[in-house]
Amino acid sequence: MEKKLNNLIEDFHKLFCKAEELILKKNAGSLTLNEFRIIKTIGTQKILITDLSQIFHITTGAILISLNNIEEKGFLEKIQDEDDRRKIYVRLIDKGLERIQSHNNAYKKIISETTQSISAEELENMEEYFGK
Repeated sequence: MEKKLNNLIEDFHKLFCKAEELILKKNAGSLTLNEFRIIKTIGTQKILITDLSQIFHITTGAILISLNNIEEKGFLEKIQDEDDRRKIYVRLIDKGLERIQSHNNAYKKIISETTQSISAEELENMEEYFGK
């Protein structure tokens, strides 16, 4: 049973990666994979640049390079803290939010189409395992 479950998880992971790759090719446009992961992490929140660098385990300078590129492409804006000018937040603007929504819709469609070939028992096993 453990081997079967392990294979199921590996298959699901491969499927997830393939879906992500296909969606990015179709919908990411001018964004690189890393840039897209950054805007996906930002989502609907306003987040400090230093917090983003910690999430991605990279330096603030490195994340800033990516954020500058994303900003130039029109997906986000930087906001300086009014009380502490050293703190800079980023948030997505409409174009960034639309890109994430488009990605989510495409991802749901691919997952729905793919899971049609998975038996009800396999889906229940996945739900039981991942729902813990």
